[in-house]
Parts: sequence; structure tokens; C-alpha cells
Amino acid sequence: MRLGGHGDVRRRGRERAAYRRSAPLPDGFERCAAAFDLVNLVGLLDGVEPGARRANDVVARILATLEDDRS
Repeated sequence: MRLGGHGDVRRRGRERAAYRRSAPLPDGFERCAAAFDLVNLVGLLDGVEPGARRANDVVARILATLEDDRS
């Protein structure tokens, strides 16, 4: 699993915006979705060797999710 760069983030942002125009979600939806994502991401670390590529990628995604929540 390789995390994308800034271009991927922008593309996902545009996709989310287009989707929200056609199917609006309640306020605060992203925060709830991020909480579920964190639970699932932590589960992906089960049994993974520290320092392994998968562990590094998952930890980076966890940190990005937490940082997004602060914004």
C-alpha cells in the first residue's frame, strides 16, 4: 500500500465535492468517518512487524487522519 502525494489529495477533494453536490451528507460526517477509519487502520497494524513498509504506511495514514481532524 503506497500513500499518494498531494495530487491524490486534491483529486480526492474534488471527488468528494462532486459527490456532496449530488448526495449531501450531514454536517460532521467526515469526523465520524475518520473515527471509523482510525479503528480500521489500527486493526491493520495487528501482527505487522514494526518498521515494515505496511506498518510505516498505516502509521502515516493514521497521523494524516489525526492531523486532518485538527484542521
